[in-house]
Amino acid sequence: MQPPELQQRLPVVHLLVRQQRSLPDRPDPERQHRDCIDDNTNASGQDVLRHWPCSGASFSNGNQKWWISWYWGNPVLKNAATLRCLDDSNDFGLRGYDCNEPSIQNGYQRWQYLN
Repeated sequence: MQPPELQQRLPVVHLLVRQQRSLPDRPDPERQHRDCIDDNTNASGQDVLRHWPCSGASFSNGNQKWWISWYWGNPVLKNAATLRCLDDSNDFGLRGYDCNEPSIQNGYQRWQYLN
C-alpha cells in the first residue's frame, strides 16, 4: 500500500554537511568546505548516499534535492532523484532507503526541524 503522502510539500532543501579537516581545537577556515548530502545509484546499480561537493548540476538532477514530505502524519526527507527517504539506524547507519511506515513510525525516517 502506498503511503498517504500530502500533495503539498514544503520547500526543497539542500542538506549541507560541514566538514573540517583540521584539528578541532585549531580550526583552519581555509581547510573547511561545504558538502551536500547526495543520494544516487552508481553505474553498478548500488545505492550510494554520500557527502559530495554542493553543485547546481547535482541539485538540478535531484541527487542533492530533498523534499520535506509528510507520511502518516510525520515529516520525512525524500530525495527528488531516487525517491528514497533519509534513514538512520544503529544497524545500517545513515542511508537512502525506501520510505515505509515501520521505519517512519519507529523514528528511523522521521525528522524534526530544530531552530
